[in-house]
Amino acid sequence: MYSFNSKLLTLCFVMGLTIVPVQSYAHESHTMHTDPTHCEAPPKEMSSWKEPSSISAAKTNEELSHSTVTINQAVQASLFPTRTVKFVVNPEERGGSVSFAGMVQFNVPTQATYRIITDSRPWVEMVKDGKTIESSKHQHGSKCLGMEKVLDFPLSPGQHTIEFTANGKDTIKFIIVPVSK
Repeated sequence: MYSFNSKLLTLCFVMGLTIVPVQSYAHESHTMHTDPTHCEAPPKEMSSWKEPSSISAAKTNEELSHSTVTINQAVQASLFPTRTVKFVVNPEERGGSVSFAGMVQFNVPTQATYRIITDSRPWVEMVKDGKTIESSKHQHGSKCLGMEKVLDFPLSPGQHTIEFTANGKDTIKFIIVPVSK
C-alpha cells in the first residue's frame, strides 16, 4: 500500500513537482485518498476552483472581448459544437463530430510560466499574435479535486487566447495560475 500526505501532494502539484510513492507502514484507511469528500482544499491562489465564475466561450475572434478571463480565477465556460467555432489559429486537434470547443482570452502581466488546469481533457492551444505557443509540461491533475489536465506554458506579457477543442462535454472548468517568474 502507498500513502500520500495530501497537503504535500497539493503543494507539489501547484509547484509542478513529481512525488514518488513510498511504502507506508501506518495503519490507516486508504479510502481517504480516493474519496473526494476527504480531499484537501486547493491552495489559496486556487480557492475559486470550488466556486468558478461563469462565462460563454467565444465562437469567433470578434466575440473574444466578451470572453475575457482573469489569472487565479476559476471559470466555468460554456462551449459549442466544434464545427461552429471559427478559431483564431486552426487547432492541431479539432475533435470529432460530437466534441465541443470555444475560446477565451486573458492578459499576461509579466513573463513567467503559467499553468492551465482543466476539469476535463480537451486539446488546448495557446495563441498570441496569431501564433501557437507550445506547452512546456503536461501532467494529470488531482482527481479528488476534479482536476483532470494540467499544462504549463512559458508566456510573455500581453493578450493571449486559449482555444479549447475536442472536449467531450459542452462546458469546461479551468483556472490559470502563475507557476514561476
